[in-house]
Amino acid sequence: MNVKTEFSKYDRLVKMLAFVASDGSYVVIDRIARAYDRDLVEQSIYEAVRYLAPDLRKCSEGMRDLKTLSENEKKRCESIKNLLGDFTIPEDEINALLEDVEKGRLSIAKKIAIRALAKALAITTTTEKTEMSTSAEVK
Repeated sequence: MNVKTEFSKYDRLVKMLAFVASDGSYVVIDRIARAYDRDLVEQSIYEAVRYLAPDLRKCSEGMRDLKTLSENEKKRCESIKNLLGDFTIPEDEINALLEDVEKGRLSIAKKIAIRALAKALAITTTTEKTEMSTSAEVK
């Protein structure tokens, strides 16, 4: 199995972790990158899901009635939807990762962390560029 195929089944998980990190919460992917057992990976994934849960709930409910969301919340919800495709947690991918780690394939979790970090940096850079161009347009 080639690397691209091996990691394509974790695409939404990588994006989820990247979103958390792009918010400045790198501890989750740092912990996954340094994990030495399933428990650390599991705890880190739990923290990422817990971090995103309020946003996902608010966005899911708010998209039904946009009047309930502030402009900043609408932008955040759009960012989440653009990245993840919807407002759900990639449970199948989380389960697949935990099964792989349980089988001794801890290196997959570490590679996912590296991909998430790279994607987070790309998200942060894109967001900063968008904010800079938007503020330049306002002037």
